[in-house]
Amino acid sequence: MKRIIAIAKGEVQRVGYRDEVRRIARKLNIKGYVENIEPYDVRIVAEGEEKDPREFIGAEIRRFPIDKTLQRLARRF
Repeated sequence: MKRIIAIAKGEVQRVGYRDEVRRIARKLNIKGYVENIEPYDVRIVAEGEEKDPREFIGAEIRRFPIDKTLQRLARRF
């Protein structure tokens, strides 16, 4: 099982970002959780075997249309 922890930085709370991350994760059979952290950031913990969590974080999550609010996506493997 592969695991990744990512922090979506910027004003990504209250824009539907967590719900979209959950929806994409279910579709790709990725397990984990997503939570708000201070000040307006979101932490994503993703695990999976079928679909590499790096690809999930790197490609899928960035597609969410919040370009003006997502400043950076920091990842730790």
